[in-house]
Amino acid sequence: MPLGTKNLRAAGAYQLTLQTESGCDSLVNLDLSVLPVVASQISASICLGSSYAFGNQQLTQAGTYQQLLQTASGCDSVVTLDLSVLPVVASQISASICPGSSYAFGNQQLTQAGTYQQTLQTASGCDSMVTLTLAVLPSIASQISASICPGSSYAFGNQQLMQTGTYQQLLQTASGCDSMVTLTLTVLPILEEYIEASICEGGTYSFHNQQLTTPGLYQQLLQSPSGCDSMVTLDLKFYETPHTNVATTICEGEQLNFGSLNLGTAGIYEQTFQSSHGCDSVVVLELSLRPSSFTDDSH
Repeated sequence: MPLGTKNLRAAGAYQLTLQTESGCDSLVNLDLSVLPVVASQISASICLGSSYAFGNQQLTQAGTYQQLLQTASGCDSVVTLDLSVLPVVASQISASICPGSSYAFGNQQLTQAGTYQQTLQTASGCDSMVTLTLAVLPSIASQISASICPGSSYAFGNQQLMQTGTYQQLLQTASGCDSMVTLTLTVLPILEEYIEASICEGGTYSFHNQQLTTPGLYQQLLQSPSGCDSMVTLDLKFYETPHTNVATTICEGEQLNFGSLNLGTAGIYEQTFQSSHGCDSVVVLELSLRPSSFTDDSH
């Protein structure tokens, strides 16, 4: 700084005697301070493909840059810039939709399976390349068969079915899509069984939990292998024990086989045999002896 005939560079207190316009001496006191050079650090970032204005420069590359600027006081100021270039963000996403639905991707409503790209903006304001792989889930159609007993019902969706037929219901799969289910329902017939049987006099017939001794028609409601009711009708017949009387004659001295007996004496005998039905048959035999004829040829 000039003071009179001096150029001052150091801070300090200085005096100088000058002459006024009237020719008199004038004493000037100067208190001089030297301002320091200002140095500052700044950090900045730009998106890839953008530029950063730094003084008279347009910067596009990451790095450290310096610039000599002027402060408000008119002094030099060294500014150091640490510049970073943010990369383009690339991301992959996968999604699936049901048939007939759409997927919002940026400003698009997608309905077809495929690979799509969209340039979006990140939180830092830079471009982000998003690649979407979109799948359209297939329509599911399934067939089921079922059977019920007469008078029962089958729960199918929100229906209680009681008739034989083919029914369809639109249900939802685990993925949330519609599934068309076709049901073939059969109402099983009531099974009817007819049994004929016979017992001998004095015998019994076991008919499930009953011991029958009398002929007649009996019915029992049972369960078939399918779990439905089955009506069993039993026609039970009764065979009486027949009694047969037989009379025969043999010659005196002969033997007659009668069942387990060998007979040679006149009398009435009883023997039990088995009939063609397997029942007892009582035969009563009246046995007579014919005397042997004797001829005397002595005369």
